[in-house]
Amino acid sequence: MNTARTKGLRRHGLHFDQIAHDMPLHYSNRIELDKDVQTVVSVFSDRHQIADWQRGFISMEEKQGEPGANGSTAALTYNNRGREMKMMETITDNGLPHHFHGHYEMSGMFKKTSQRFMEDFKDWIENGHSARQKS
Repeated sequence: MNTARTKGLRRHGLHFDQIAHDMPLHYSNRIELDKDVQTVVSVFSDRHQIADWQRGFISMEEKQGEPGANGSTAALTYNNRGREMKMMETITDNGLPHHFHGHYEMSGMFKKTSQRFMEDFKDWIENGHSARQKS
């Protein structure tokens, strides 16, 4: 099982990091976003826009707690090149707009897929190009 933590920090030059740990795999992704913090937080927090920046997104099922709140959990399902991929999200520290930490348990998730999510987020937020048309 692969686990990951994401966070967005800094007032200017906002970045989006993703760090994953899976013995013996350990990697980190980073992408710079050319948008103001308020816009990034608004899009990142809007669960209805996930399909616009996470290619292959199928569904999200809230499992526990208030969506977006610390301790809340959700099951996410994706189509990853014809294979179903599941991910469990647990929000551990939602301190947006300053930081966001989540714990992710993934099956079939690799560095290339998480990098693609970050690039699609950048393309969606900066250019309005939805990942829904890229699948």
